[in-house]
Amino acid sequence: DPRGEALLLAAEESGRARDDIQLLANVSIGLGTSVFVRATAGVDAHNVALAEHVLARADQLPPDLHARVLATYALELFWTDAQHRRVELCDQALAIARELGDPRVLAHVLHSSSHAVDVTQIDRLDRAMAEASEIIKVAAGFDEHPEAKVYLSQPGLGPILSARVLAEFGDDPKRFTDAKARKNYA
Repeated sequence: DPRGEALLLAAEESGRARDDIQLLANVSIGLGTSVFVRATAGVDAHNVALAEHVLARADQLPPDLHARVLATYALELFWTDAQHRRVELCDQALAIARELGDPRVLAHVLHSSSHAVDVTQIDRLDRAMAEASEIIKVAAGFDEHPEAKVYLSQPGLGPILSARVLAEFGDDPKRFTDAKARKNYA
């Protein structure tokens, strides 16, 4: 949605003006999540530059944002031949997410990693299988979340995708002012 992207770009401008690295991290995540929905394949140099800007100041980020930016950046690099760099970024993000123990962060990072790492190479296949098993374990705990029934009631959302959607949107009922704000984020 071009309106959602325009909103994110306006938020980026505001974040740069206020030197708000956490806002810029959230914008980077928001812009980067559309990597597979783009009409054309390719690296978005703007998204890469923003992620690199944010990661240069990673010491100012809370661990959950740090892990999500790393994973989103790795995903953004999917269209490059920087396989080794993508794996490094995913490894860093996974280490942070696992240490945090927050299933929402872990679901985001695992999902991004599962797409960012090229599994056409046989040595990456074991990694992909292990991460798929971990995603299933994270999703299995999803049933215990108070909002699980709401997400599972949505057409086309099973337990794994529902857990991923919850991880993206979070469970703070005040995060979005209305349905339009939530749609623009998506």
